Amino acid sequence: MPYTENNMMDTKERLEDLRKEKKLSYEQLSKLLEEQGVTISHTNLKNYEINDPLHSLYNRTRGMSLENFVALADVFDVSVDYLLGRSKSKKAEYHQMSEELKLSDETIDLMKMVVEEDAEEACFGQRIRMLNALLLDCDMLTAFGLLRDACYAYDVYRATSSDNVLDRKLNDTELEAAEKYLVRYGLKAVNSAVIRDLYVHQALALIENVIRKFPTSFVEDYYRRLAENDWL
Repeated sequence: MPYTENNMMDTKERLEDLRKEKKLSYEQLSKLLEEQGVTISHTNLKNYEINDPLHSLYNRTRGMSLENFVALADVFDVSVDYLLGRSKSKKAEYHQMSEELKLSDETIDLMKMVVEEDAEEACFGQRIRMLNALLLDCDMLTAFGLLRDACYAYDVYRATSSDNVLDRKLNDTELEAAEKYLVRYGLKAVNSAVIRDLYVHQALALIENVIRKFPTSFVEDYYRRLAENDWL
């Protein structure tokens, strides 16, 4: 896969963001790299972040050696693929999961934490089974769809209520369906903000219904497994 112009722009932005996250000056970063046996002057580090295509040193990032990429990735504790702009995941071990499922590193970290906590508790994987139940329940999938529509409705509301109204093509079919939903409840003067709120309330009702099942079903399942010694 070629190192494209967009990849290079990602590299520049990520180098700058990572350096600022660690609150490092160019001089401090240069010293950290030197401790790893790699010499990159503070001037070159600054040049790697130049984001102006008209600047004479703009392409300096493209000429960065593999050794420098690896050293910077090690210092920032991210994957080389992330620095190259070829992955949205900072962690190399998350790369495949992030690419396939489009999950953020934070989401993957949270899922790992749930697994680790389950291993330490006497409920034998109850957190994981709750997570599976949430993701696979039909009502939850419907709720996700409603929340998606709520986001769309709010986007329309912001665009149409802004001083700088954006020129966009609205999905008339979805808005018409939303208006029919409101009419069913005797509401008039429909606008996107009201549609958003109704979608959210309906989604919350579905989610609450799913969660209310947990205390009964999971406790009963726990005692059944305990009696049968069935934990596999």
